[in-house]
Amino acid sequence: MTDNIKCLDDLFNKVELYNDLKFIIFQKKEDHYVLDDNVIRQVVNILGCRQKTITSLCKWCNKEYPFEIKGHTDFLNGTTPMSLGKYVVFFAPNLYVGLENGVLNGKKSVFQKDDLYNDVDVSYYEYVFTCTKHDNHKYKMILLIRRELDTITITKIGQYPSMIDVWGFDFDKYKKQLEKNKAYDDFKKAELCYADGFVAGAYTYLRRVFEKMLDKYCEGVSLKDNHTETKIKACKDKFDERIHGMLNNLYKILSKGIHQLADEETRLYYQYLRAVIVMQLEHIKEQNDKEAQSQELSKVISDIASKLN
Repeated sequence: MTDNIKCLDDLFNKVELYNDLKFIIFQKKEDHYVLDDNVIRQVVNILGCRQKTITSLCKWCNKEYPFEIKGHTDFLNGTTPMSLGKYVVFFAPNLYVGLENGVLNGKKSVFQKDDLYNDVDVSYYEYVFTCTKHDNHKYKMILLIRRELDTITITKIGQYPSMIDVWGFDFDKYKKQLEKNKAYDDFKKAELCYADGFVAGAYTYLRRVFEKMLDKYCEGVSLKDNHTETKIKACKDKFDERIHGMLNNLYKILSKGIHQLADEETRLYYQYLRAVIVMQLEHIKEQNDKEAQSQELSKVISDIASKLN
């Protein structure tokens, strides 16, 4: 996932809560460590060093604007410097970078193990972003940065407003179709959980949506057993034909217990399952819209024919 996160804008706009971004910043070479310049540059960019603004959708202006980075705070240590240039991120005891100027200090060609953090070192950073159009429109983000030997881990542990609040989600677009399966609340909870980084919960709720969809399609159908695979085969024709080729793989995903999946697998499977469900909901909505249009047109023609008679 880190390959898709290039800067502080991406961290705020795209990364859900509690998703660890891990970076191996020192490459071990026999009995010493060498700083990986490419990785350190990636970390510096993601933390917004040298950045003055990020771009995001202002939820109050309802328009995308630059947001000024007004300050950084290490609230665990009570550090709120007057100048951003004085505020630094440490990668090792004597290796650090200024958040404002992005200058790396303490770099050398070879690091011994004793030069690095042997114990876990944790710091917290609070960012404040202010809309360039209205000073009272403020966003916040809190990061946890964990350093241990050759690895630094960046985790977003807080954000206001949430990604769903910022970018919005039309929960009601498929409300009518979801409520027929009594799955509207499950779908909404899945999206909210995913936005807040609770991927396992999101996957569980979304899986429930699909299972309720299957149960609805299988009403009145004689089944040899109650297995998901059996239900999928029995109601295959109820799905959009674009989904037919995906159903076998979908069954494999659904047959995996959530406790068997790693976080990255859960996140990937959630996206796959969500895409299938949304495709099917769109298919149902299109059918409903066509049926409503046909009924309306039929009524209009009937009324015209009655007047002519």
